[in-house]
Amino acid sequence: MSRSARGLRHHRGFGVFCATRYSEHAELTLVLVLLGVLVALAATVTLAREAIESLGDLHVAVQDAVERGGGPVRVYRDDEVGRLAADFNALMARMERQRQQAVQIALRAQESERLRISRELHDEVGQSLTLALHLVRRAGERSGTTVPAPGIDAIGDTVSEALGTVRSISTQLRPGALDDLGLVPALHELCQRITESTGLVITTGLQRPEVVLPDELQLVLYRIAQEALTNVVRHAEARTVTLVFRHHEDYLTLSIRDDGTGRAGPPGGGMQGMRERAAMVGGELSAVSVPGQGTLVDVRVPVEPGGVAR
Repeated sequence: MSRSARGLRHHRGFGVFCATRYSEHAELTLVLVLLGVLVALAATVTLAREAIESLGDLHVAVQDAVERGGGPVRVYRDDEVGRLAADFNALMARMERQRQQAVQIALRAQESERLRISRELHDEVGQSLTLALHLVRRAGERSGTTVPAPGIDAIGDTVSEALGTVRSISTQLRPGALDDLGLVPALHELCQRITESTGLVITTGLQRPEVVLPDELQLVLYRIAQEALTNVVRHAEARTVTLVFRHHEDYLTLSIRDDGTGRAGPPGGGMQGMRERAAMVGGELSAVSVPGQGTLVDVRVPVEPGGVAR
């Protein structure tokens, strides 16, 4: 065999060897790529499963918060979902504070407007009706001695009734006893007025506070008692009510208990309004209804030793 033939055979053998090695390397590379893809898919599936489970926990926590009527979303996880829940709770807490501030501003504006209207009814309309009643009575006295004037007595009765209505509305808008005498006398007057107009028997246990309470605190407690008693008259079908006010060492309590139907169901606007009023002075209001036994509305307001609401 010539030298050129041996060289050609050598090159062919080397080419076959290289082709074989390349084929083996390609197969190994393909296997490694497939293994990498499988590992990536497995990792993706695992991460997706964990994410879905985390979102499931979040969904359950949101449903729980809705069923509780609000409050924080209870998700205790040290991951993105946990941080998302924490951010959501912080946002909701900030919105709730802003809502309460807006409600307090609206309630204070409402009380200011009630005071203005009450004074105008008392000073303007009330005095005008009083003068009209006086003139009608004088006219009736004069007509009685000379020429009879039919209808004078009826006019006097109508003006007197209108005057009584104006005074009643003025008192409901802003009770004079609250400004002049304080909370306990105003509550006594409120109970007496409701008993006279509805026949509802109201038993009171009212303790005079040992310190001077702020005007806003007294007004809040009075409005809560007024709203609670109004709800009893309108909805409870009760025969008796017990109203108790106590001043403890560092808190006040006001409770209204009736023996009515104990109407069940979600709290209405009146109950929400009472809760918001209590929150204005740092207090809490709870209401418990038992079907057939009645409802208990209980208010607790913390106070400093000097009588200022905390």
